[in-house]
Amino acid sequence: MDPKKELRGSEDPRQNDSDGPQDCGLSEEGQARVTDLAQRCADLCGRADRLCREGAHEQAADTYGQAVVVAQETGDALTVGDCLVRQGLAFMAAGKDADAVEPLKRGVAVLEEHSGARAPGLRFAWDMLTTAHLRCRDLDEAQSAAARLLAVARANNGETFPLFTDALRRLAFVVACRGDFDEAQALIAQATEIVGESCGQDEEPYAALLGEAATLHIASGAAAAEPLLTRMHGILDRLGLADHPDHQAPMKCFEWVRGLLESGVRESA
Repeated sequence: MDPKKELRGSEDPRQNDSDGPQDCGLSEEGQARVTDLAQRCADLCGRADRLCREGAHEQAADTYGQAVVVAQETGDALTVGDCLVRQGLAFMAAGKDADAVEPLKRGVAVLEEHSGARAPGLRFAWDMLTTAHLRCRDLDEAQSAAARLLAVARANNGETFPLFTDALRRLAFVVACRGDFDEAQALIAQATEIVGESCGQDEEPYAALLGEAATLHIASGAAAAEPLLTRMHGILDRLGLADHPDHQAPMKCFEWVRGLLESGVRESA
């Protein structure tokens, strides 16, 4: 997921279920001050959004940071959490992944404390925190974030396609990066079973998972991956998607494995 696209993207994560700043028995003067702070926060976020669209991501991150400070004064926890996440995204878009980790961590902590696993935007925030840790090559933290992403997906949608299966794939990728291919294969197998039940075994999502499973099986030798890749190729070819850019990597893997096996057959003959 590209943070630059997300920052230019359609839905603003600040559009959430928050009721905004609460009066909490404030005087008329106090409530007016909170309302003024909320407007200042909105203005800062709007300015940061424009900076992102212009490609000035580092400036945008600083501006989101200012918005966080103002939002904290309003007592609107969801806005604080969302602004922190946006600040982290801006740092990532600026290529400063190490700087993104802290605001993203703070953001998910605030969101979860306020609304638990069902906080608006929380699944997305955990996903981006996983990405930031991966880019920083901190695999322990990446696995921890990916596991939390899986828990949040389960809490919100149950063990269903596509959110839970996407989270399984995410965790499988992190685990594979750590060299635990058996655990990664088990996670992909779980996702494949759910997708097969939800979408059928002749559709694109199932074929994509076959490709991912095959990639993991290559560690056991080309012969272990070939049946999965052949099945994937058959599904994508039937659907007219064999040349689609989204499937370029697994299709190249299929061609490589097939060529390797054919070469082995010719050599043995």
